Amino acid sequence: MKQKHFSRALLMGMSLCLTQAIHANKGNDLSGGGSPGSIIAGTATFEVTGFDGGLDWRTGIIVTDGSCTTSRLWASGWAYRLSTDTQELTLGATPDTSNYTGNVASFTWDNVNGQDKFNAALTIELTQPQAGGAVITRTLSIENIDTAPITIDIFNYEDYDMNCTFGGDSAALTNDPDHITIMDGVDTGEYRAGGNTNYQVTGFQDLLLALEDVAITDLDNTGLPFGSGDFTGGFQWSMVEVPRFGTYTVQTVNSFGMLAPTPADPVLFDDIIWKDGFETVAPPPAP
Repeated sequence: MKQKHFSRALLMGMSLCLTQAIHANKGNDLSGGGSPGSIIAGTATFEVTGFDGGLDWRTGIIVTDGSCTTSRLWASGWAYRLSTDTQELTLGATPDTSNYTGNVASFTWDNVNGQDKFNAALTIELTQPQAGGAVITRTLSIENIDTAPITIDIFNYEDYDMNCTFGGDSAALTNDPDHITIMDGVDTGEYRAGGNTNYQVTGFQDLLLALEDVAITDLDNTGLPFGSGDFTGGFQWSMVEVPRFGTYTVQTVNSFGMLAPTPADPVLFDDIIWKDGFETVAPPPAP
């Protein structure tokens, strides 16, 4: 799996464009302290309904012309573990800022958990490529603010409720280790990641508790095929080294009532001014 590697000079130009775009569109939609909110694409609505103080945000996806018309997603979240940590930590139950504009939501965390190691930014985009379906694309960026490189494991967690019910889910590994198909009756969704190293699937709430306890947890590529039960799953990017001033970006895709598009591979921006002309392909995270 590839991981794109860009120079710092390119990052500065892209960051300027992104900052200009955000300031041009945020209007009155920026909220301090991570307020709940929603985004809309066609007949699909994605909503953040609350922050529970732990890993899993209360989230929902409703498609009014889908196979069922209440939520097929119960919770979502991100966790991490630095090489100096003795357990996984949530990015922070409540982000510092939140912004819901059209079909895009964005969130930021400054100096995550006060460790003086990194800032984080999450963008969630909702699209509806076909009637009755919906796609959620999540892009998480980790920006190193330490004076030295950091090594980090990143975890994404999702709790699907296909067919709008808590039970009855089954799941299979479509591609190892980054593509899972979840089903309940005729209702089908997919859960994909770009460039991850590990996955794990359990029934509710074993995986959530493992990521929130005080022990080190590494996803162990188990749990599939799954079912019938209440699906929860996660992806892990293992032992990622982010250079000083560098930014590492990962992406996941969730689909409901349709196939999921391919997520982007991880991207590493560093502080090298020029390397191989413009851009190089860096090795993937360690297995």
